[in-house]
Amino acid sequence: MRIEAYGAIAVASVDVSDIRGMEAALNKALSLAKSGPAHDGTSDFTGQMTVLKVTAPLITGKQFDTASRWLDFVEHQKEGSSRTIIEPEIDQQRVVLLAKKGQFDEARTRVAKMRPDASTEDIRGSAVRALSFLQTKKQGIIENQKWIESLPSDTDRSYALLGAVEALMGKTEVQLSYGGLQIQ
Repeated sequence: MRIEAYGAIAVASVDVSDIRGMEAALNKALSLAKSGPAHDGTSDFTGQMTVLKVTAPLITGKQFDTASRWLDFVEHQKEGSSRTIIEPEIDQQRVVLLAKKGQFDEARTRVAKMRPDASTEDIRGSAVRALSFLQTKKQGIIENQKWIESLPSDTDRSYALLGAVEALMGKTEVQLSYGGLQIQ
């Protein structure tokens, strides 16, 4: 079976709250990545991306400890050119995880460290938007407004205002999926 298939099994296991099944499938995917016939680094990258596909629904499902442990794993594995691709995704997931836990100061610190450049603008913007949405939901617009006004760029302020408005409109949830974020 291929790495991606075990990743799909891991995601499906999260959806039915089978954390042991998720762990087993993810470990099998990573084992295949390490022992693949074309072990040229791309299979390691595929394994890391598979983990990020699984941590997203873990965060959405409030399985924060498990998600954090797997994010730690990927952070320690990233290297070379894959680092520039994987790091923004990890940061986005960490920001959402921290904000969902109500750790807004830590989430703001993490988002401030995300590099603002053209290739990661959407990922960083989604993290800012989710953080603003969750903080507005939890603490109200007045507290969040101070942070929004302190953001260094028009782009960041725009994403933050979008998140705050979505919260004020009554949307209820941030759903993190690998490669995207939805506020419903």
